[in-house]
Amino acid sequence: MSDPGRRLITGFSNPTVKALRALREKKHRKAAGTFLAEGLRLLTDALECGHVPQVLVLASGRDPHPLLDRLEQAVFAAGGEVIETSADILGKITGKDNPQAVAGVYDEFDTSLAALDRAAAPIWLVAQALRDPGNLGTMLIALPVAVLVLKMGRETIGATFSVAREPNIAIIADKYGLKGPEGIGVMGVYVVGTMFGTLWFALMAGYLLSLDIFDPRALAMACGVGSGSMVAACSGALTAMMPEMGDSLLAFAGASNLLTYATGLYVCLFLALPMAEWLYKLLTRNRANSTSTDSALDATLGASVSDPDQERPEKNLGQTAVAVAIVCAVAWISNIVNGAPLMQALPGIIILYVMSMIGLGIARIMPFYLPSIAWVSLVSIIATVPGFPGSAWMVSQLSHVNFLAIVTPVLAYAGLALANREFTMFRKTGWKLIITALLVFTGTFLGSAIIAQIFL
Repeated sequence: MSDPGRRLITGFSNPTVKALRALREKKHRKAAGTFLAEGLRLLTDALECGHVPQVLVLASGRDPHPLLDRLEQAVFAAGGEVIETSADILGKITGKDNPQAVAGVYDEFDTSLAALDRAAAPIWLVAQALRDPGNLGTMLIALPVAVLVLKMGRETIGATFSVAREPNIAIIADKYGLKGPEGIGVMGVYVVGTMFGTLWFALMAGYLLSLDIFDPRALAMACGVGSGSMVAACSGALTAMMPEMGDSLLAFAGASNLLTYATGLYVCLFLALPMAEWLYKLLTRNRANSTSTDSALDATLGASVSDPDQERPEKNLGQTAVAVAIVCAVAWISNIVNGAPLMQALPGIIILYVMSMIGLGIARIMPFYLPSIAWVSLVSIIATVPGFPGSAWMVSQLSHVNFLAIVTPVLAYAGLALANREFTMFRKTGWKLIITALLVFTGTFLGSAIIAQIFL
């Protein structure tokens, strides 16, 4: 420990430990003008971009690594400080139960467009409000194959505009109805995703990481576009292969998943679904018979697709209020079956009911059409955003609601709504939907990983 600029910290109450731990909070980062980063890969990437930490914190007893030696030399050369401490103290600083072996304190720097040295490169690519980009890859890969190779009809639109998460099913149900070909498509992909999606995402993540083409963080962000089980399996495969980046990879996957749930609904509604409609019409314009697969089935079965305009829940608020109340009661029971205390989850269920009815009421009175799921989502986001009156209380009550538990009876009801016509369509297009679903998952994952790689 005779090197200048190096010291050992052994106590949790050390003022330096308290100061470093405070950087986990935004107000302290803003006051100090510094921030804390963790992980050898992240700090090495920062060093390659010219950013040297003021303070380098290392876990004692760590395995030697040339990249760590390089970081230490850079910190000493810049007049910084290297601190060695125990893994427990490092965990307290970073807020992680299983911290990585290195963390660094950096000066905040200006990331605005005005601060860019535009002469430093001939082309600059700037990510602005990037959200749920993987659907582009989905449509470019899955939709042409489904239409041109598999000769599928309008069920292609429901099957390929997204990875068929629960909000995406709600979009199709509201716009087309689940009994139409688009509904068959989205439900087919959802079923395939439930059975094979978790394994498929995990295999893709592990294989692409082994090729050493993508940054592991980009693959972790791509994991976030799937359902909860897909995210868990996908990020788990990455952390098993790179345990030293485990916490960072899980953080990237979790943040991506949260962002996808918060904004992906609107991206799918206003961008992905219209693009899928346009691309489908473009690819089918030269067909000898313009009727789609679902139209042919209608002729065979003597049935017609119900008009979704007549089925929209906001058309009859009284009947819908009763139906939503029954759904909430079933969801409450389902939540209790999954281990939640009887009365603890009740306020959260009531909050969900009120938010849903407010959103449906807005959809009813608005002079322009926007799917009710979009209004319900918007109301929920506004009501729980920090700063909104009572948002903290609502969030605390909603935390007692197991959302996977309450989705189960809703999806079961959707399955019970399927009749002979829908099963006939499933039989005619079942194997095609399986191929399409796997292409959807592959396209979404690859599209998200490529865009994340570009902007990292």
